[in-house]
Amino acid sequence: MRALGFSCLVRSEDLMVVGFVEVFKNIRKIKAIFDEVAQAIIDRNVDAFIPIDYPDFNLRLSRRVKKQGVKVIYYVCPQVWAWRKGRSRFIEKYVDILLYIFPFESKCFKSGSLQLEFIGHPLCDEIELGKVKSMPQRGKGRLAIMPGSRYSELDHHLPALRPFLLEMHRRWPELMMEIPCAQTLKVSDLKDGLGEVVWSTLGAMLNITDPGTSEMVLERADAALIASGTSTLQGVLSNVPLALFYRLHPFTFWLGKKLIDLPYVGLANLVAGREVCREYLQEEMTTERLIMESERLLWDEAQRDKMFADYRDIHKALGGPGASARAAQVVVEACR
Repeated sequence: MRALGFSCLVRSEDLMVVGFVEVFKNIRKIKAIFDEVAQAIIDRNVDAFIPIDYPDFNLRLSRRVKKQGVKVIYYVCPQVWAWRKGRSRFIEKYVDILLYIFPFESKCFKSGSLQLEFIGHPLCDEIELGKVKSMPQRGKGRLAIMPGSRYSELDHHLPALRPFLLEMHRRWPELMMEIPCAQTLKVSDLKDGLGEVVWSTLGAMLNITDPGTSEMVLERADAALIASGTSTLQGVLSNVPLALFYRLHPFTFWLGKKLIDLPYVGLANLVAGREVCREYLQEEMTTERLIMESERLLWDEAQRDKMFADYRDIHKALGGPGASARAAQVVVEACR
């Protein structure tokens, strides 16, 4: 957005923390950013405030500016279908228009003053459903690994990925493994986090690409292991057989299990209503399990064919291309 000429008050990277413990450590910094952004919206007398995702910050911001008469058009529905379902009442009170991207989300709201608009998922604009990938020769191919886009995710994931990379290379020395650097990180963050032993052992069979290259890496990957999040949908739309993993602080994960009532963590699985991509969470994210799963994704043809068929169903459910244009049209109409 900065490249398109938008002015930037604060960097979104400064708010990228996940988990109760992690947020608590940064609460003063987040509060200062909140006050600065809220005052800027009010002072500039805008036609509409369009918060995008990040509900713990943006819902409170919506309430603050709505009370000052600012129209609120919320883009990407907070996951009230997952946890803290009472937020749906909050949204109905402090949001004028809700642009939601998953078809099942409208069921969380009562009919009333809130205008609901299903626009589909914007990833369908960015990525056309990829061609079915042919299975590589056993022992060869290219495995993409995406450990997350936040520093806190690297802290939790890289210690588990280090032994996996070393053992996977020992068993399959001709397998290329590739890690795309997220736009919010630096290549050095990944290199330092993995450590010298991994680099000296794998050598040319491990590649970390520049920030913002995940689409390119997925396009040429034969299979992928991806930290749970939007990137899993990116993998599905790229037609890459994948599994997901995720680790949090143990207390955060324990509390999350108490509060969240969902059969799956992965977005692709939630959209499909069944487990299409296997999930490896917390202590399940072991070296041996990740290796067995990678072998299955790379070289089990029947499993790959089944996933490709499931991916077509998910793509249809996400609304197909045109999501961004539909969202823009709603905003234009609302601001006339």
